[in-house]
Order: sequence, then structure tokens, then C-alpha cells
Amino acid sequence: MPKRRENMIKKILLFGLMAISIHTNVFAANIHMKYDIIKTKVIMQTRNYVTLYNNDKIPEKNKNFVTNDFAPQNENNLDVFFLNTGESAVNVTLFKKGLFNAKAKINSFEVKPQEYIAKEIPYISSESFYLELDSESEISGHLRVRQFEN
Repeated sequence: MPKRRENMIKKILLFGLMAISIHTNVFAANIHMKYDIIKTKVIMQTRNYVTLYNNDKIPEKNKNFVTNDFAPQNENNLDVFFLNTGESAVNVTLFKKGLFNAKAKINSFEVKPQEYIAKEIPYISSESFYLELDSESEISGHLRVRQFEN
């Protein structure tokens, strides 16, 4: 009986050590992942950028909103951000202005109510661009376009 009890104690201790080891590895992985996320946010926040368009109070009376024209300042990607504070989804579409006011659709994305999206769009040209926002109900939110400096 003492031998059996000794084996049982060894198994319990071994199981406990394995549980502690797994918990420690998971805890360390979570710390590392959180550190990487924080480090990425700090890097993104410390980079200099040029704001090409910013409107933090899009009027709530329209189902369609069109920005003024803006042009890239360098050859870096565009960062288009929209915070939707309205009650229905909003389609955000980037257009490039061509000759004789012709327009070419470059990119579009949908932002659900009470959510935001920051979309990075590859550099295309130094020509003028504008954004159109469309929704089934009144649009409300914060729209910003910026470009990181060299």
C-alpha cells in the first residue's frame, strides 16, 4: 500500500508541475503578444503623417456625403479612417479624378454602425482624389485621410 500511495503522490505532483508549466508558457505568450501590440501602436503613433482630409462631424442630414478633392503629398500609402456613429452601415468609396471630371473607383469598404475601419490604400498617383459615403439612413461620423511622411 505505501508503494501505491507513493506512485499516486508522484503522479499528482507531476500533473501539478505540468499544469504550472503550461500556465507559465501561456502567460508568457500573452505578455509577449500584448507587448508586440503595444509596440506596434507606439510605432504607428510616433510616425509623422500629413492629414489630407479631416471631418470629425459629418452632417447627420444626408444619406450621401462627398468630400472635397485632396492630393497625395508623397508616394506613401493613403490611410483612410471612418468612425461610423450612425444607425446603419456606411459604404466608403475612394475615387480618382480624371480628365474632364471623369472618375475612377479605386477602393471601397463598408463600416458597420458604431464601428470604425482604418484602411491602408496603396499609392497610385499624385492626382486628385475624393471620397463618397453612402448609407440607407443618415450618415454620421468622423472621416480622415492621411499619408505617412517619408
